[in-house]
Amino acid sequence: RASGAFDDLVGPVQLQVLENQLGPPIGAPVQVRIAGDDPMRLASIAAEVASELHKIDGVTAVDNTLAGSKRELLVTVDEGRAALMGLTAADVGQWLRLAFSDAPIAHALIDNERVDLVVKLDTKAYTPDEIEALTIASPDDTPILLGDVASVNEGRRANHIERNDRRRGVRVSAQLDESVTAGEANRDARRKIESLIHANPDFSFEFAGEYRETSRSIRSLIIAFMIALLVIYSILAAQFRSLLQPFVVIAAIPLSLIGVIVGFFVSGAPVGLVALVGVVGLAGIV
Repeated sequence: RASGAFDDLVGPVQLQVLENQLGPPIGAPVQVRIAGDDPMRLASIAAEVASELHKIDGVTAVDNTLAGSKRELLVTVDEGRAALMGLTAADVGQWLRLAFSDAPIAHALIDNERVDLVVKLDTKAYTPDEIEALTIASPDDTPILLGDVASVNEGRRANHIERNDRRRGVRVSAQLDESVTAGEANRDARRKIESLIHANPDFSFEFAGEYRETSRSIRSLIIAFMIALLVIYSILAAQFRSLLQPFVVIAAIPLSLIGVIVGFFVSGAPVGLVALVGVVGLAGIV
């Protein structure tokens, strides 16, 4: 319905318009959770899964929790050279925290209120060479270049780290349009990544999100249906004072499902959870 409404919006690489739905959040219609011990392979497998989900008809957007990362500067301390100058890796780390964060170095009383005194470097973006050129004081107050005891390199880190069963994990999710149901899309997704699952036995693959919650609900509904039949049989057996006569009445329940099936074919509506709850209620009415 919002198709074309944001065509003139400049800037976003990807834009999703999601319908606000009532009820608790249950996750994306298609969601594959992958877990493994090798972060590099995990990122590669997640990218392949995302690529396969893009090929499914009806998929409107694919999201990978490992996609997107933040720039960071990695400071690696040469503990041997640092020890020669009376420093440890912890000393260098503490100096960096004081230099770039808001760690207080002292306190003062101003108008009877305790105020933290903070001294830090200018918050401009530093290059690795500029950081290595900064000076750090040794225990004897001799200024030492940070580059003499450590190396600074650019790197990137994930926006967040996720774990599944204590293993590094990632979620690859897809949104769907109205041309396909979550069940059909998940079956297509399982078929497309089957080769990846077999090729990586040391990684776990799990279909979660809306598909898993719906499957759990259907299993619970089947159990409820069996309990309902048992209760119906018990009531009829008590009324007829017979163990066989209730089966004559219960035999009408499968016949009522003929109308349910015809109704779904005529309407063209997918068989959803609410419809299945109605089937359980229909058994009681019959």
